[in-house]
Amino acid sequence: MKKRIFSLALSAVTAISAVSAMSANALWYWGVVDEEVVEETFGDYDELEGYDWLGIHNTKFMYLTPEKNDTTFFYEVYRDKDRIYITVDAANDVDKIKEKIQAVDEELYIHSYVLSKLENKYRFDVSADLISPETAKKICEIVEDVDLETSYNYNQYRYQNIICEYLTGYQPKERVYKDGTNEIITIDQEEKLREYADSHNEDFELVMYQSGKEDFRGFCVTFDMIYLKPKKELTRTEHLELAKEIYEATGCQPLRYSLESATPALGGVTLDLTDYLNGDANRDKTTSIADAAAIMQAIANPDKYALSDLGEFNADYDNNGLTVDDAVAIQKKLAKAE
Repeated sequence: MKKRIFSLALSAVTAISAVSAMSANALWYWGVVDEEVVEETFGDYDELEGYDWLGIHNTKFMYLTPEKNDTTFFYEVYRDKDRIYITVDAANDVDKIKEKIQAVDEELYIHSYVLSKLENKYRFDVSADLISPETAKKICEIVEDVDLETSYNYNQYRYQNIICEYLTGYQPKERVYKDGTNEIITIDQEEKLREYADSHNEDFELVMYQSGKEDFRGFCVTFDMIYLKPKKELTRTEHLELAKEIYEATGCQPLRYSLESATPALGGVTLDLTDYLNGDANRDKTTSIADAAAIMQAIANPDKYALSDLGEFNADYDNNGLTVDDAVAIQKKLAKAE
């Protein structure tokens, strides 16, 4: 797969937030988006990082070189929230269950509703930027006697399609969010762009088109547009760098918009925790010395004795990643029980 890495970090004009995390003690859990999944979804792409000056702020995104028509596609890939879905019989005290779940972590957002009146099922959708294995286990323990189904989704990514009609095409007036607020303000870009064009007239010319008119590319523009048209042919990357230079000098961003607001999740892990049992590495629905042995084997020879995702989740007894300490902790628990 052909891929180039750029670092173009600048201050933001608009705000789109995202959260990413990595645990050095549990790399199996907090990973990065699977490159094979990305390649399968997008094909060949150029990957950029820190592309804030265009108003893209999330953790990972792709710049796809278009095949025609001067249209540039940015596929912004962002980390989705972690989620736990719990289904219980509505005959239970659902308010009390919700209260206990909320007490685990005040950052959890809980959306609860009747899933099926006919089947008398009630649903809790629990979400947060990050839900740790320890938090997920505590929630499982709260509902272990009443849940009908419980699933845990984490480390998933989604994407949206951001389009630039032309990398140095601008609206005379740009509406943006005021820094740190939800207030929309209007920025007059025309004067700044004209001043910049006058001082760089050897590099490009400024042309302006009204909405509904055909531009120099033969396209009917849907907004009033100002183009800084390069006087020499540029590669897509050179044009991208030119747009960056213009932004640094003027603060003007190319016209852009997003086509997709919701897409299927990419990668990630979904665990069925309906029968979760801490320490049950081999998933035989009991915690025994065999689980301690399974953990030791998985650590010593992971290729031959790899645990399933749920088995590894169960086996991480102390929530510090899969280590020998988990096998020891299980043995100590069993010894006390005797």
